[in-house]
Amino acid sequence: FNVANFQQVTGIDQTYTYSDVNPIEGGTIADLETHTDVYGDPIVKNPNFGNPTSYQTPRTFRFGVRLNF
Repeated sequence: FNVANFQQVTGIDQTYTYSDVNPIEGGTIADLETHTDVYGDPIVKNPNFGNPTSYQTPRTFRFGVRLNF
């Protein structure tokens, strides 16, 4: 429920790369910079990694009036 009409981030892009890579067991974020794909080539980082992908919907109101004579 959006009481304060604040658009809070509700989703973040968690895909670091779309390259074919093997998992890094026990690794850290720093290990990703030097990681290579399954063919030995450097991986291409997703430019949207870590950016918001969805926000909480803003508050909206709808009023209606009908007059009959």
